[in-house]
Amino acid sequence: MPVSGGAIVAVLQSAVTARAAPLNFSQCRATDEAVLAAILDRFARLQALRCVLQLANFALNLWALAAM
Repeated sequence: MPVSGGAIVAVLQSAVTARAAPLNFSQCRATDEAVLAAILDRFARLQALRCVLQLANFALNLWALAAM
């Protein structure tokens, strides 16, 4: 189970990264301070989700390693 869970979490993390990367690059096109603040807020939420997924992946990998 921990190996399968780790694989699923890794795919989810990649999906969130694929969503966050273009958003990060869109900062250059922001012309208004309010638009830039909205972009940064959204990116911060996605980054927090990526962090949680990365920690979950680490924990699942440790669990899989300990089970071996």
